[in-house]
Amino acid sequence: MKVRLSYHANLDEIPSKVAGLIENNMPNMSQVMDKLSVCVRLLNEHEESTSIVKSQLDSMRKTLSDVDIALSDCHTLLEGYDSAIEQIMEQTNETAPSQESIAGLSKEEE
Repeated sequence: MKVRLSYHANLDEIPSKVAGLIENNMPNMSQVMDKLSVCVRLLNEHEESTSIVKSQLDSMRKTLSDVDIALSDCHTLLEGYDSAIEQIMEQTNETAPSQESIAGLSKEEE
């Protein structure tokens, strides 16, 4: 059974955390690629190997489904990250005085 976990992390850690999640799935993708090669070879060389190939295909589909879920989580994390960065930038722009207003204050004070 799959459950969704959540935890807190510093905003600046998000990209490296997501990179780690992606990296964790690279061995799964390598296994799928290896199994695909074996399946192609079996089908080309041994017509009677279809039951083995079907089993391998099912296994690969399950692995790819797990990878898809992980990549979806990564995408969601990066969406949240980008949204947070955008909010920070907007807040910074709203609270920082513009150069024109700073220049205007200087001229008025003279």
